[in-house]
Amino acid sequence: MKTALYIIVVIVGFIAQTTAFHFSGGVGPWPDFALLLAVYGGLRFGSAGGIQFGAVVGLIHDMISVGTVGASMLVRGLIGFVSGKLREKYVSDSFVTRTLLVTGATAFDIFLYGIVTKTFLGYDLGTYMWASVVPQVFLNLLFSLLVFAAIKWAEEKMDSTHASFEMRRKYAPVK
Repeated sequence: MKTALYIIVVIVGFIAQTTAFHFSGGVGPWPDFALLLAVYGGLRFGSAGGIQFGAVVGLIHDMISVGTVGASMLVRGLIGFVSGKLREKYVSDSFVTRTLLVTGATAFDIFLYGIVTKTFLGYDLGTYMWASVVPQVFLNLLFSLLVFAAIKWAEEKMDSTHASFEMRRKYAPVK
């Protein structure tokens, strides 16, 4: 059942990222839901699940966006893995931890994506990095509050509904 929840979250996130923000008339960066989902996957599922969740989210991102195929999958998989490994070994899942992870993951994402795509095309990586990092970190932090809270709420709602269903089934009168 939770698998369906994560599939729905990924689909809704990509619909928002690829349509709603692009047609809003705004100029500049948009929140990176694929990155936020990779961080969340690492925090939720650990390093092994984080790399898998991040790679799948990155692959879907690669398939629906224009650009280098495989770059997003590689970067999001690494971010999911690092988030999961940090969660397993060093940090707890708190507001400060999520803020630092999203900030670091955004900078890491821009750096790795720049290396994979921009360097080979002759762009200056330093200029690309500094022009992109600050606004993208701000937007990702802002939207991570909403995305993480919404996913957490949906998980808790599913858990309580499932527990309620199991309780009714367990104590239902036998006919």
